[in-house]
Amino acid sequence: MKTASLALLLLLQTATSIAGTSFYKWSDADGVVHFTDDRNKIPAGFRLKARPLDLGEPEPVAAGNARPPSSPREPASASLADGHSEQWWRQRFAALRERIKALQDALPAKQTQLAELRRQRTLYQRSRDREAMNALEASIAADQTAIGELRDQLEALDQDAARAAVPSEWRR
Repeated sequence: MKTASLALLLLLQTATSIAGTSFYKWSDADGVVHFTDDRNKIPAGFRLKARPLDLGEPEPVAAGNARPPSSPREPASASLADGHSEQWWRQRFAALRERIKALQDALPAKQTQLAELRRQRTLYQRSRDREAMNALEASIAADQTAIGELRDQLEALDQDAARAAVPSEWRR
């Protein structure tokens, strides 16, 4: 009987503490969504944009209509793109493409340098050449991995844009 009473008391205390906890949702400068239960953990620059989350029962969504209809007075950019502006979408696409291009442009020079180091290693058999080769090979591999990840991010952004009915000219 004491164990059951203690368990019930513990359960009630836990339920009360969870019910009284506020959760917040905020997005950083890169558009990554974060969740926290401590408002002080939100960076100062994003605290005003943080929204408290309602963890009550979810509202039913009509079939085929996941978004509320926009009012006729809303500009097209506000009703499209999950609330993001045309400029936001264009900047996101441009930033990803620029990072991919910068990495791709740097690869040929690194590969040429690696070929030269391999030639020197063959001729002189110096250990420092081997260390430089290993470092350069790791750098090239990291760049190629980063390019792949950025392409995946670009593809995911494009899919998000398609779901949000973002015009194709915003994605260029």
